[in-house]
Formats: sequence, structure tokens, C-alpha cells
Amino acid sequence: MNYLEGTIDFAGQLRCQKYMNYGLCTSAVISYIYGYLVQDSYCVIKLFLILASLVALVCLPAWSMYNKNPLKFQKKKE
Repeated sequence: MNYLEGTIDFAGQLRCQKYMNYGLCTSAVISYIYGYLVQDSYCVIKLFLILASLVALVCLPAWSMYNKNPLKFQKKKE
């Protein structure tokens, strides 16, 4: 399967969007709390970029879990 092809269905798009939203919000909260505990704003940015990269690894490729409900087109009438 070509992961750069981008074939995901509508339910997969919704699932991917949920993963991205929850992942980025969770990453921001974790980064903020960690930065507050160590009192270093550079750690906030660094940790957030690392966690956002992990979220991108989950969301950006067209994994097969995002194409479980493909569209079924009707046959062409002649």
C-alpha cells in the first residue's frame, strides 16, 4: 500500500481528526505542566515539538486503519 497516496474514507478522516485534536491538546497540557515544574520555557517548546511529531506520525500517513469503510460506487449505466 502506498502511504503517500492518501486514500482514507470519511470515517477515517473523522477518526484521524479526533486523534489529532486529542493528541495535540494532550501534548500541550503535558508540555505546559512539565515546563512549569522545571521552570524552563525551552523545555515546553522542545517537549511539545517531540509530542507533536509523534501525533503527526500517527495522523499524517494513510494507515490502513483509516480506510476500513471505503466508498462503494455504483456501476455506470449505459
